[in-house]
Amino acid sequence: MAAKAILWFRNNLRLNDNRCLHYAAVNKIEVLPVYVLDERLTHTSFANLPRCGENRKAWILENLKSLQKEIRALEGDLYIKNRNIVETLKEVASKTQIKTIITNYEPGYEEEDDVRRLQQSGLKLIVLSDNFLIAPEHLPITPEQVPSVFTDFRHKIEKHYSEQLFISDLLPKFITSSGITSDEVKIENTSLIIEAGENAAIKRLKYYFFESKLVEKYKETRNELLGTDFSSHFSPWLALGVISPQTILKYLREYEKHYGANDSTYWFWFELLWRDFFRYQMIKHGRLFFLKEGIRNKSMIFNQNELLFKQWMNGETPEPFVNANMIELKHIGFMSNRGRQNVASYLIHDLGIDWRWGAAYFEMQLLDYDVSSNWGNWAYIAGVGNDPRPFRKFNIKKQQELYDPECKYINYWLNNN
Repeated sequence: MAAKAILWFRNNLRLNDNRCLHYAAVNKIEVLPVYVLDERLTHTSFANLPRCGENRKAWILENLKSLQKEIRALEGDLYIKNRNIVETLKEVASKTQIKTIITNYEPGYEEEDDVRRLQQSGLKLIVLSDNFLIAPEHLPITPEQVPSVFTDFRHKIEKHYSEQLFISDLLPKFITSSGITSDEVKIENTSLIIEAGENAAIKRLKYYFFESKLVEKYKETRNELLGTDFSSHFSPWLALGVISPQTILKYLREYEKHYGANDSTYWFWFELLWRDFFRYQMIKHGRLFFLKEGIRNKSMIFNQNELLFKQWMNGETPEPFVNANMIELKHIGFMSNRGRQNVASYLIHDLGIDWRWGAAYFEMQLLDYDVSSNWGNWAYIAGVGNDPRPFRKFNIKKQQELYDPECKYINYWLNNN
């Protein structure tokens, strides 16, 4: 009789370059794919904000539906549950008599606690590193030894790491009869402007690297604000693991092989490494990232002015540049990196409001929400994270003059929405 396992999808919603699927295929394990839409997403966070807004919820569900369709085409199914993660997986294991769970490793104290509790229940968990540019087992140092300053981390990687590209398309056999059913999950009307699913992500990869060759000028355009071509816009798919960092790296290296490397292709890799850096900081510091004092245990005084915070959320501040960015976020669940830094700085350093309120609002709204990058970047701007400087305050008016001198971005979002 073939070995069987529950394949617990987390932020690895793809069939290609999926370490969990590869492991099952190589070891001839039949898998039952399950995704649990975490009930904690319905809970509130700082400032009493829902942890997942309707646009973000819709983005998750649309990508799940796409993956489900792909698995059904392979005569399997993806069972989507909307409950408590640990209790649901224990129930599935009990009903199917499958005591092994294969899943990907996700940094974060809630994410790691779920794994511990499942293990404590007697289930066998096989946890694989499936969503890193450089997996923990390939680091030249241990995750606990990762420096707290990005430049030091980058230097260690560049000096001691030999890049490894391993892209697998092996798929296991899917269990076709289980007695398990999916839960119905309703979504409200939303305004998603990005197509969900792995095929859409791959289409974007091909367009960005080879059809348009936009990566060639990434360093010069990455701080722009309007449109979809100034940056890669891979992050919404990357956040859910619809594409893997290794697949993106493969496309980058193929581009460099055909057209040559330059400052922009290096900078693109540099930004992917930033993502790994914050993932390793989350592994290293865990819950400290959610404390007001941050990982530096730095005493900070913030106010909790709900009126000012609401004005910031709704794009009703005295700063048009801030307002345009916040309205874009509210409407489409996305904002440029330049915009994120500015609105975060304004909330923290101009309004004096608890940085965790802003991080919680981003968690609610962003399609590309990633626990490590989101909370790591907010702590960074607040001066309680990995920035070696005391704090990082932006001059909003000067930033607007630099990046939107003709007010095209401001006018687009303030006059058309």
